[in-house]
Amino acid sequence: MLKVDAAQEEKPNQPRQAYLLLPAPEILTTPLETLCRLRNRGNTERIFGLEEKTVSTLKSEFFGAFSEKYPNHRITTEKIRRQLGEILVHQTNELTVKWLITSDDKGSTEPRMHYTRHDHDSLVAHYMRAAQSLAKKAHQLWKFCDLFPLAPEIRKLIAECTVGCQFRVETSTLQDLIAALQEELVIRQSELRSLDDIHRYHNAYTLYVWLFQSLTTTMRAICSPDRMLNVKKDWRVQHSHLPAGLSDKDSDYEERARYVVIPKSLSIQLRHYQKHLAKYLAHCLRQSEAPEGFVIWEKHKKSYRVRPLSPKWLGEALKAWGCNIPVNFHRAYLRSELIACGCPGEIIDAFMGHANRGELPFLRYSTFDYEKYRQQILGYLESIQTSLGLKAIASHLLPHMSRSTVADIHV
Repeated sequence: MLKVDAAQEEKPNQPRQAYLLLPAPEILTTPLETLCRLRNRGNTERIFGLEEKTVSTLKSEFFGAFSEKYPNHRITTEKIRRQLGEILVHQTNELTVKWLITSDDKGSTEPRMHYTRHDHDSLVAHYMRAAQSLAKKAHQLWKFCDLFPLAPEIRKLIAECTVGCQFRVETSTLQDLIAALQEELVIRQSELRSLDDIHRYHNAYTLYVWLFQSLTTTMRAICSPDRMLNVKKDWRVQHSHLPAGLSDKDSDYEERARYVVIPKSLSIQLRHYQKHLAKYLAHCLRQSEAPEGFVIWEKHKKSYRVRPLSPKWLGEALKAWGCNIPVNFHRAYLRSELIACGCPGEIIDAFMGHANRGELPFLRYSTFDYEKYRQQILGYLESIQTSLGLKAIASHLLPHMSRSTVADIHV
């Protein structure tokens, strides 16, 4: 681990890490520390902060000593990196783990890396497991240099260190945002006396439902975040987890379309919002039909007008609620949380829209088991919803007796 001493530009929505984890095989660390002590290099806690030429010289001396002891075996850092990477992919089925631990910069531009953040301890655990597996294939190397635990003071220093994508919102931040919105939305109807009160309530409700949908489906908010998943009224109890096809960042051929499952809790929330639009907003606007998708009220001269939800409005609304974060924050959050929960890598890739070609849902020869995927992803999503405190809320702008959606979706 190397402390970052250079001053960096501070951005409120892109905090920088104070430390960099330099993934080097720990089986090399003991010999390198020994050589440094022999040369009176002083403090070895930041050994990889040495000059590049110095580290290169130390590595050469180590490999030279190994070659003298075992002349019939040739070992290089590239061989270690390549073998370790193959083992990591086999054990974790998560390419980002391989890229980080083996310092493979080929994955730096991959979407998976853009949306993934790992904590230091999980990477150490993955590394130790893979290193032990590698040691079984190289008994001489294992005997030559022993693994050692991190010193307590170093472990304390890096306990909160994370590695991966540049920004990932904290769970506590989302919990506070969701709790604040829920408190706003349970206000009594009698307290909404003016048009300004109604305007504020509707926009807060729209933001909450959009958050609910985004944190459950990974739908992007790039150009058209006003898109709301269609929830049919005639589904019965046995079909309470609705299927949906998403194509939110795709070519004309929709080759990147993905299949997601709408949990029952989200389908209830979307029906609440549809009823809110149909029975209240359409009446206030004197329209024969309610608007489709997510809409906001905005002031226009001396009155109000309805506009589709936009990325610009979302950014401003999140900031107004105390969260100066990107509108696509939910994708990095969900991917990282699913990894932390132990969700299999192929399930995460299918959910995020990062699946390999043989795992795509609409190809003739796809080998991916989507029934198993549906059952597994629902369990992980329910766990994340519970931790965030997400729950379906009916609009309090409607009369009390009309808030129930039981008759509509048969839950």
